[in-house]
Parts: sequence; C-alpha cells; structure tokens
Amino acid sequence: ATAIVRDAEVAPGDRVLEVGCGPGTLTACLLDAGAEVLSVEIEPRLLAIARERIAPSAPWRAIEGDVLAAKSRLAPELLVVARAALDG
Repeated sequence: ATAIVRDAEVAPGDRVLEVGCGPGTLTACLLDAGAEVLSVEIEPRLLAIARERIAPSAPWRAIEGDVLAAKSRLAPELLVVARAALDG
C-alpha cells in the first residue's frame, strides 16, 4: 500500500476517492501521507474493520455501498473506469 501512495505521489492536502477500501490498509497509508480520503466499500464486514482501524479524528469519510450504483448521485458527469489489483 505504501508503494501505491508513493507511486501516485499523494501529498498532504490531496483529496482521494478510494473505491473499495477493504479493511483500510491503503486508507491508512493515504491518511499517513496527509490526504483527505473518501472511501466507498460495498462489503459491510470489511468496512467495519476499516472503521475500527482508522482513528475517528482522521480526515476520512466512509460510505457503505456500491460506487457504480451511486455514481449518478456522486458525480454523474464522470466516467468511472477501474482496474482491480490482486496481491498474490
């Protein structure tokens, strides 16, 4: 996760939309880099783990739901393209 943050050149004050935060591993690294993070996670159990992991005072907002289903409410003018990465 730290390599992703480094390669993306995340800097303090950046605003990041994280699609699929899972248990919050990347979320924590983004926050450590000084980003403000909005995470959307479809799986309630994973989001619960992330919520336990991330400090309540962190500049992080989490939404439980399907980002593609909510796209029309979040940003109807945007085209959403994603590539899933699997560790392995």
